[in-house]
Amino acid sequence: MYIVNSGILYFDLMASNMNDSNFLSRVPTYIKLIVSLLFLLALTWLGLRACSSTPLPQKTFVIAMDRSWYPLQLMNKDKNMSAFSDVLIRQIAQDKSLKVQVIEAGSTLFQGLESGVYDGVISALSLPALHPENYLVSDVIYKTGPVLVVGKSSTANSLKDLAGKNVGVVGNLTTLHVDDFPAIVFINYDSATSAFADLDNDIIDGVIIDVLRANSYIQGLYAGRIKVVTAPYTNEGLHLVMNRDKDSEQFIKLFNEGLHKLIASGEYTSLINAWGLISTEDPTVKSK
Repeated sequence: MYIVNSGILYFDLMASNMNDSNFLSRVPTYIKLIVSLLFLLALTWLGLRACSSTPLPQKTFVIAMDRSWYPLQLMNKDKNMSAFSDVLIRQIAQDKSLKVQVIEAGSTLFQGLESGVYDGVISALSLPALHPENYLVSDVIYKTGPVLVVGKSSTANSLKDLAGKNVGVVGNLTTLHVDDFPAIVFINYDSATSAFADLDNDIIDGVIIDVLRANSYIQGLYAGRIKVVTAPYTNEGLHLVMNRDKDSEQFIKLFNEGLHKLIASGEYTSLINAWGLISTEDPTVKSK
């Protein structure tokens, strides 16, 4: 009687009877069929493993958020931003079958990331200047870049419409390529208050300033007198930052997919509105 042990009998018999030309003819047909079937199943299993994508390890990724959101000017809505970010991350994680733990931390976010305390951080701070290539950065979660502000009665809808005019620039906007607009006279301002005063007095025709500060003036001193007419010119803003490794690469990829899915479905805007934040994807809507 033949006993099949882990599907290898056929090969053991061959190895021990290499010099026997009648060996195969003496092996019962049902043994040949069983061994062949086991061999085919093993090949199929190996093929499926090779072709399928490697899943993320079943670990919980610790994502830390900056509880102060410095240097953003959120008009006393720091907790709103934390709540929005927390819900956003959890919704993406649920949609993409990712395990996350979201916590709040202080200003030492990047030190915690480098030392492995956190797997990822969300912050308004810039990447550490030393070895930024060691990090992976997600697509922008919340834009905070510069926008164009003009007077309420202005017909300008972009910088191109202000050719031959004077435009104030508040802060260091090196990421905005002002050289692309040679017909505009750009005037640097250290103070947003001075820039908006000159705009209100028709000394200049527009102000380029980050979207959050622009909104604070639109809702405050200059309510009803100025408006935002562009979306942010750059992708400056909140990002998920992780150390560069294979797990993080896959996590960032899935995170970006989930983020864009929320934006496309309108759920992103619903979250923004639910937590009373400015929709910086299109800040022109509420300012007009």
